[in-house]
Amino acid sequence: MDGATIGDLRRAIERLRGPANRQGLCDATAGALTACLGFGRGLVLCTADERPLMISAAVADDRAAAGALVAEAADRGLALPEDGPERDALRRRRAVLGDGGRSCAVAVRGPYAVAPILEDGRPVGLLHGDREQGRPVDAGDLVVLEAFASAVGLAFERAGAQERARRQAHAVRHTAAALEAVADDALAPARSLLPRTTAPGRSDTPVARLAQALTRRELEVLELLAAGATNQRIAEELVLSHGTVKTHVKHILRKLRVANRAQAAALYSRFVARS
Repeated sequence: MDGATIGDLRRAIERLRGPANRQGLCDATAGALTACLGFGRGLVLCTADERPLMISAAVADDRAAAGALVAEAADRGLALPEDGPERDALRRRRAVLGDGGRSCAVAVRGPYAVAPILEDGRPVGLLHGDREQGRPVDAGDLVVLEAFASAVGLAFERAGAQERARRQAHAVRHTAAALEAVADDALAPARSLLPRTTAPGRSDTPVARLAQALTRRELEVLELLAAGATNQRIAEELVLSHGTVKTHVKHILRKLRVANRAQAAALYSRFVARS
């Protein structure tokens, strides 16, 4: 096979659009090295301070061989040769040709190419491509691998940004729920001093109080509680802390003037039936 074309490189990059986490990106990248860019074997190594942490592999038309390659690397221990092209690529931040030996804890016969993955300008991994059959890896492969490594770095940055956004959203929801609980506690004494009034045509039954007294978040908690969910399950479903859920449950029981979860669940079932 001749060298990879611009179209091949574009197809390889397209494979990076789907995965949303680092492991998925590593697996997709390894597959693209063989399926799109013409390497016989493709390895993706994630690193930290030049120490290997995780490896993904692909072997052209042979999934079993790819699994064996990962197992071999894990058994022997991931390590980068001190004076090998891998460390050279990480330090120089550019693709480098190797000439056989051991790369990323796997044996290599003949020339191979390695290129650093840069995330926000920092080396966070390596791409490795070799070819045990057909034409040997050459400078043309090196150019293609370096270009693909740049795209992989951008994909890593995207996945990192998405993960940070998810963590921030979780923190905001948790803080909002905590503030809601604190405000409800603070206002409870004042509410108890207010005269209880009932609008014309509406009763002060427990079912009526449910719709009037509970906050949106408390209704969400009550809905899950009535479905039999534990506090831990409710916390996971609503992305809240276990303590926040316990506080919401306490407020729900007090506002509905019921003694336990079973009574609150029964009240909610009547509310749903009437709605």
